[in-house]
Amino acid sequence: MGTTEGATAPHLGRRWLSALSAVLIVLGLVLGTASVLTGYVRSTLADTDGFVATFAPLAADPEVQAVVSDAVTQAVEEAVDIPLLTSQVFDGIRSLGISDEASSALSLLEGPTVQGLRSLLAGIVRDVVASDAFAEVWTQALRVSHAQVISTLEGDSDAALRIGDSGLELQIGPIVDAVRERLLADGVSFANAIPAVDRRIVLVEDASLGQIATAYGLLIGLATWLPLISLALLAGGVLLARGRRRALLVTAVAAASLMAVLGIALAVGRTVLVGQLVGLGGAVTPKAGGVVYDLVTGAMAVTALWIAIVAVAVALGSWAGPGAVPRRLRSGVVTAANGIRSHQR
Repeated sequence: MGTTEGATAPHLGRRWLSALSAVLIVLGLVLGTASVLTGYVRSTLADTDGFVATFAPLAADPEVQAVVSDAVTQAVEEAVDIPLLTSQVFDGIRSLGISDEASSALSLLEGPTVQGLRSLLAGIVRDVVASDAFAEVWTQALRVSHAQVISTLEGDSDAALRIGDSGLELQIGPIVDAVRERLLADGVSFANAIPAVDRRIVLVEDASLGQIATAYGLLIGLATWLPLISLALLAGGVLLARGRRRALLVTAVAAASLMAVLGIALAVGRTVLVGQLVGLGGAVTPKAGGVVYDLVTGAMAVTALWIAIVAVAVALGSWAGPGAVPRRLRSGVVTAANGIRSHQR
């Protein structure tokens, strides 16, 4: 009887350790996956240099430039009634007492003049938005207003680029100011009538982006400690396992699988976003929305890829140990990683 009880106690102890090991590994994997998101938020949104590096390239993308140009042109035409101004000029000429034939000729010129001014305005707006000056204004606005962007995630309404109720929004007032200055420099007098514009356009129309703002504070708080907690849980789970090598293999395979799922989720998210933009038919084209999405999620996808590569290498090492075949497999993983690094450069 005593011998049976003595044998049962260690057996139960091992079962409890195995169960605890499994729990620690699962928690570590879950928190590790979450740490990819929190690390991205901290490095991309909370860090000024990371934020600027992520969003500054948008100024050079043709799809985004087209969206901004259309919005700025529309804002100027709404603020300045070009047909009315043209009509007033022609009426002034008629008031000088010209002949009926000359008045009729002026009437024929009035419509083309309006179209010409509109074409001139649209061309100047495109030139301004495509210029290095616009890229500099964009980058400077991002850098200067970064603190405001962070505040916007917490509800501040004064940031140049913010996540609002409808999605990712851009303040176009500074761009309208640049267009006014360019028109005046080119001798277009009606530019004096262009007022200051306080308007935002939605670059990515997706109300669910507001959830990012809601979770921002929590994610920043977790960003520093979550990876360390995850690694500690995984290490503890492997050390408590009866078969440590097998536990390490399972953990590595699971980590690689989770990163693959994350990558698939990001790809599906892009497809869904672009599909929604096609259905909405708004000012933001599907291509422009895709560009913004790729820039926003690119760093996260790269992080997931590197974690997957490391996890595969660990899995191969724990699965086969020493030997020619395992060495070749591990060498292949290293070669693939170096290829990815070279491609990124």
